[in-house]
Amino acid sequence: MRAHDINEGPPPGGPFDLIHARLLLIHLPRCREVLASLVDALAPGGWLVVGELTDRPLEVLSAPSDADQELFRRMQYLSLEVVSPAVGMHWPWAGEVDGAMVDAGLVDVQARELSRTTVGGSPGCRLHRNLNMQAEPLLRKAGATDGELARYRELMLDPRFRAWFHQFVCTWGRKQHG
Repeated sequence: MRAHDINEGPPPGGPFDLIHARLLLIHLPRCREVLASLVDALAPGGWLVVGELTDRPLEVLSAPSDADQELFRRMQYLSLEVVSPAVGMHWPWAGEVDGAMVDAGLVDVQARELSRTTVGGSPGCRLHRNLNMQAEPLLRKAGATDGELARYRELMLDPRFRAWFHQFVCTWGRKQHG
């Protein structure tokens, strides 16, 4: 197994016919520069595939109460608008990848969006719950209370809760031959 910090440039061994970065560049302050370095590491005719989540608000479809709907919105706001930017996440990035690929010289650039609903207890809601637990110190610092954190985690296991999950955008482009 090899470990490599993509911030230091692409891994050794290129040029590559395919580079796939999934849920990675959104976390990097220099995402455009890193993407450009990945393009440079492609072989002529090689493909770069980047998959990221968007900043589209998550819509509640049903919840046990109006207070639970409001709690979900508050936790999403604290997570996406307060905590994420503070740790370097750039949520608009998924919508910027297409242009960054074109700017870096890729051709045949295309993208596809995917989203689905999630229900309390499902893998999507369990992911929300786990991320909430991991970010607890930062969420507390942002103003979340013990009661809000506890109820949110219960809500993510409650089958009466349904919402749209994050939108995933997969964008790909090809490096021109010579």
